Amino acid sequence: MTERLQGTAVMVATARALLIDPPSRQQRFYSRFTPSMDHGDKAVVQAQRVLHDHHRKDPSLATLTERAGLKERTFLCRFRAATGRMMIPTPRPCGSLTRRISFR
Repeated sequence: MTERLQGTAVMVATARALLIDPPSRQQRFYSRFTPSMDHGDKAVVQAQRVLHDHHRKDPSLATLTERAGLKERTFLCRFRAATGRMMIPTPRPCGSLTRRISFR
């Protein structure tokens, strides 16, 4: 719309202005996390899909291991090997903990 009303030069200048933070701030904090699902471990991919599709419900480790069809320890090892990220089981979902301690 800016391009149509003000021209290409103004549109480009506006886009640049909106995407640039003040000095000393980094843009990488605004990037979206997109997990890799092409690692070849089908069981881990199943669990990753649960995490992706139901992230607001805060799926439990039991739900993930059930979906993957693996025992907890095996799942945790394979998840780390496939994704390069360590999944740390907690006694209660993070969302409920942050609500309980009123972290905002």
